[in-house]
Amino acid sequence: MKERVNLDLLVDQCLERMVAGATVEECLAMHPRWRAELEPLLRAAAALRELPVIEPEPDVVERIWGRLEAEMASESILAVTKGSFRRSV
Repeated sequence: MKERVNLDLLVDQCLERMVAGATVEECLAMHPRWRAELEPLLRAAAALRELPVIEPEPDVVERIWGRLEAEMASESILAVTKGSFRRSV
């Protein structure tokens, strides 16, 4: 368990370094004992960072928020109705 905690901590530290500009190789060089475990994780993280950022159109976001708010209001009304029903029984 202690080794797993250490690996998790090393992954977090390496990811922070990579965000700050370090390469995968630089991170691996800092932790040679953990190279076999770290390398696939860090390479996957580096590949994910290369993917383009997809931003939804503003009108789509507004439509989704509107639907969510309507659904939440509906659920809130149902919850109150169900709660009142339970209390009156």
